[in-house]
Amino acid sequence: MTLGQAIEVGPFTFHAIRILIAAGLLRIFVRRERLESGVNSFDWLLFAWGTWAVLSGIFHENPSEVVINRRGLVYNAIGL
Repeated sequence: MTLGQAIEVGPFTFHAIRILIAAGLLRIFVRRERLESGVNSFDWLLFAWGTWAVLSGIFHENPSEVVINRRGLVYNAIGL
């Protein structure tokens, strides 16, 4: 999959990997699947990183673009 193949909706870009992540999340919610071992410390660390990555974007010159970009980055990282 290349990043050149994407669907653009307003300021958001949905690459093929993001669409696959959304399909996986939809499957989890429809089947009501849960993690057998629960959320571990690495999961919490990844969530903390994602929160900081998005919130720190407000300190840039053009915060709206940076926050949108970082939300996509965090969505990819946590979704994978």
